[in-house]
Amino acid sequence: MELITKKDRYGLPVDTVICKKCGLIMTNPCLTQDSLNEFYDNEYRPLYVEDSSDDEFFNNEYKKGQVIYEYLKSQLDFDKISNVLEIGTGMGGILKAVEDNENVSVLGIDLGSDYIEKGKKRGVNLRQGNAGSLESEYLNKFDLIIVCHVLEHFLDIESELKSISKLLSPGGYLYVEVPGVKDIPYSYRDFMGFLQNAHIRHFTLDTLSQLMKWNGYSLFTGDEKIRSIYRY
Repeated sequence: MELITKKDRYGLPVDTVICKKCGLIMTNPCLTQDSLNEFYDNEYRPLYVEDSSDDEFFNNEYKKGQVIYEYLKSQLDFDKISNVLEIGTGMGGILKAVEDNENVSVLGIDLGSDYIEKGKKRGVNLRQGNAGSLESEYLNKFDLIIVCHVLEHFLDIESELKSISKLLSPGGYLYVEVPGVKDIPYSYRDFMGFLQNAHIRHFTLDTLSQLMKWNGYSLFTGDEKIRSIYRY
């Protein structure tokens, strides 16, 4: 490992390193899972989410969902997709956009109970939890799983990907969207503006696909933004 910087974009003391063998950029050391849970409960939303009403938040998710749907529609045959899961769904606006465009059954999960309850009131099928909490009830159930700007937050990414693999139907698709290192010139002011303590790993499409391959997934299609689709 080689140290890149000792702080993030807020000046917080966060060491970011790069693996000289595979090129993966990551936080090391990083917070423990208990500390991360406390951070997401108390600090994450005020720091990273713009101050807006619940309706604005949901509508922004919905608009993002429309963009994701158009991308998925250009790549996948939705006639073969019946059940869709989103992990880290927030209020479920992305799922709602997919549901409004296709005749599919949707389920969203998130660790945040507040957003889950607000999304339920907007008619989205949501529950609190993580991928592991669904294994016994939804084994091999979902033809499409959406993980949008969530994978980079996982501490134990191997465990999460293993749980996701159990939820995918045979031949199912996993859509992964994360901030792309090679997209920095187009979406961020500079590398330091890209770094944040909430993101444990920073990917190119190549390093993401390497990690996914180590966990049994193969790349179906993707770009450096990063929008990508994998199969297990």
